Amino acid sequence: GTPVVITNAGGLKETITHEQDGYIVEVGDVESLAKWTIKLLTDDTLRAEIRHLAQESVKKFDIKKTGMETIVLYDEIINNERN
Repeated sequence: GTPVVITNAGGLKETITHEQDGYIVEVGDVESLAKWTIKLLTDDTLRAEIRHLAQESVKKFDIKKTGMETIVLYDEIINNERN
């Protein structure tokens, strides 16, 4: 897991929990972008903690797990249509 600072635009914000496995800033908020980037670059302990949490959180995007969840969802939709 790589610690990241992202903007709240697009789909990336769906993958990061602010101050847990990365940092999310408003689009155009250069001060916050700089603040969090500098914090990650200068705080080895924080960077290691964020890295560990990011490695754990990425597991929820496992292709097999996501595939099975999709199948279950489709089954529920089909069953609801039949009833």
